[in-house]
Amino acid sequence: MSNETDDRPVVDTRDAVLERSRQRYGLAGTIVRGVDLTGAELPFVSFMDAKLESVVLRGAKLAGARFDRAHLSGCLFTDADLRGSNWFMARPSGCVLTKARLSDAEIGVATFDGCELIAVDAVGADLGESSFLRCQMPLINLGRAEMTSTAFEDCVLDNALLDEATLSNGYVRGGSARGARLLAVTAIEAILEDVDLDGADLRQADFTGSTFRRVRLKGGDLTDAILESCTLSGCDFSGSRLTRVQLAGALAEARDDDSVALRLVGANLHEANLEGVDLPRLVLRDCNLSLMMASGAKIDGADLSRAQMVNCQLTDASLRGARFDGSLLDGVALDGADCTAASFAETTLVNMDLFETTLDDADMTTARVLEEP
Repeated sequence: MSNETDDRPVVDTRDAVLERSRQRYGLAGTIVRGVDLTGAELPFVSFMDAKLESVVLRGAKLAGARFDRAHLSGCLFTDADLRGSNWFMARPSGCVLTKARLSDAEIGVATFDGCELIAVDAVGADLGESSFLRCQMPLINLGRAEMTSTAFEDCVLDNALLDEATLSNGYVRGGSARGARLLAVTAIEAILEDVDLDGADLRQADFTGSTFRRVRLKGGDLTDAILESCTLSGCDFSGSRLTRVQLAGALAEARDDDSVALRLVGANLHEANLEGVDLPRLVLRDCNLSLMMASGAKIDGADLSRAQMVNCQLTDASLRGARFDGSLLDGVALDGADCTAASFAETTLVNMDLFETTLDDADMTTARVLEEP
């Protein structure tokens, strides 16, 4: 056990804090303990390398303040003005920043543990390489925020706003972001794991090369989103809108069992691009797949039951053991496709040319083949 003592000066009254804040180095390197600084005027003050314990800074004016390498525990920043403040390598724990203003703040390489950042305005803030652990962050506004290599673990970001934010190489594990808005977010090569995104708006988001493990996005919106070359495992995007989504080159994460990489029950994939995907057992039941492009896709064992497939492109696709039961296939291009052992029970086929389609052992006994005049 260490016998080292903390010999930093202790500041424990409001007057002492205000007096010291006017000195050249402010509160840098001090211990500020149990002080009520509600509404204090402390713009550009330095708390660098300081230790703040149970300090109340409700409504304080702290624009441009420096918290570099500071350790903060149980501090209250509700409604504080922290615009342009610097938190480089800071370590806040159990702090409350509800409705604080942190726009354009520098929060790089910091660790927030068990903090409340409810309805915080952090537009344009730089959170690069920071970690947020077990934080409550509903309604936070991170629009245009820079979050490259930032980690969120077991955080609640329900109804958060992340429009045009950057989360490339970021890591989101556990927690939720239900109803969050991530319009045009850039999250290239990010990792999302065990996250609940139900009802989230991800229109025009770019997740190129990202990994999705057990991500739930029911009733969400991925219109015009880019998920090219993504890796998926145990995800459920059922009931979501995926109009014109780009999934080309997506693949299932290697697994030893027969698990499903992606479920899209009742989803809308109008004009979606699934060319070259490698997603065995893909579930597209009850989906709108009109004008979907999936040439060269490897979706053996896919469930396409009761799907609406009008003018789809499945040229050279591998559909071995796929189920089209009860679906409508109208003008679907299956040239060179492998439908070995596929099931077409009660399927309606309109304007279909299956001459170059492999149908060995396929069940078409109850399929209806129609030709429009």
